[in-house]
Amino acid sequence: MESKLDGRAGAWLGVAWRPGVVLALSLCGLIALTGGCSKESKKARHLERGGRFFEAGEWEKAKIEYLNAFRLDADDPLLIERLGRVFYEVGDWQRAFAFLKKTIELAPDNLEARAKLASIYLAGREPDKAREEALAVLARRPSHPEAVLILADAALAPEKMVEVRQHILTLQTRAGDSSAIQMALGTLAMRSRDLPAAEAAFRRAQALDPKASGPHLALARWHAVRNELDKADEEFRIAASLPDAKPLGRLQWAEFKVRTQKLDEAKKILDELTTRWPDFAMGWTLMAEIALAEKRTDDATKFINVALSRKPDHFDALLLRARMKLVANKPAEAVQEFERMSKLFPRAPEVFFQMALAQLLNNDLTRAVAALNQALTLDPHHTEATMLLANLDLRRGEADNAASAMLELIRRQTNNVRARYVLAEAFQ
Repeated sequence: MESKLDGRAGAWLGVAWRPGVVLALSLCGLIALTGGCSKESKKARHLERGGRFFEAGEWEKAKIEYLNAFRLDADDPLLIERLGRVFYEVGDWQRAFAFLKKTIELAPDNLEARAKLASIYLAGREPDKAREEALAVLARRPSHPEAVLILADAALAPEKMVEVRQHILTLQTRAGDSSAIQMALGTLAMRSRDLPAAEAAFRRAQALDPKASGPHLALARWHAVRNELDKADEEFRIAASLPDAKPLGRLQWAEFKVRTQKLDEAKKILDELTTRWPDFAMGWTLMAEIALAEKRTDDATKFINVALSRKPDHFDALLLRARMKLVANKPAEAVQEFERMSKLFPRAPEVFFQMALAQLLNNDLTRAVAALNQALTLDPHHTEATMLLANLDLRRGEADNAASAMLELIRRQTNNVRARYVLAEAFQ
């Protein structure tokens, strides 16, 4: 239940992140401001203990100590910065966003805070904002590893990839080679389907930093693309065992297990992940997806609720909750869920595609077509939305529209058999 946080802390902690939206956030129940005759000494003790845990990478313990100190002094810049970092490290990016934004407001040249904020923007499907923050960091420190990687990850369009690759090569000339530079180049090569160049870059990155988990995760994905599943699994295992392993890496390993139909192994990885990082909403969401696939709907609902308690605006958890309404044959309720999501994520094509499915089940063809058109406005290459709209065009007697869409899809995907069947039907 929400309540208000009194004091100056509430004034700036009243913001939190969600993709594309800044919203009011109540931190009560998390932080209560208190006083005391030994306020400074208590704060110093919590800071000292929190610092030790922070340096050791024991983020949950550091979080507890820093929150205790924050209860005593909500204006301490060091505490604000450290809480942003620990919330980020434990995967509670909603609260991390608020502290990181305040850190940058207090210290615009805090590059670490900007890099973490860029990472949150990227995870929140805001690549333009992620790129802006990453470039701001690299302008001041061309060798910043996290910013280099974010810059590459945020380059989604082909023209952006060319531009970013040239920018990274310029950084390499200015700052020298590094594992992060090679990782970024490898990421762009993978996205361009240049697998030999990607492998060379990832192995160079591994040689430059043998104890880093990132190159192993990249090589795992590279082996997976080549269907070398045992080698991919081994790289994921090595990455998870290294000291700098993050929850996202373990999540990728669990996702790999799901794709290779090893659900028991995936669940074991996720159990370990959510035990170590209980605030990491994506772990709970994947557990919910597995439970739903196994028709354990009660468990799926429980896991979704846990994910949303950690991050109320978690895209995948909200999408899965809405999809469960479709599975339960409750299209009207699903439509309501997707309409709420469309306000939170107005630039997410998948929301509008799923909304179209719900509208069809709700026997509202007009609104289904409108949702599909919106999905394709946001992502003209959304294959499933293109296919579904073409089929609906045939149903409405608009064969020319269907044929035109299928010809364009076949031009991009020459082996798309379904598109050829729809095209043949349109020409009948």
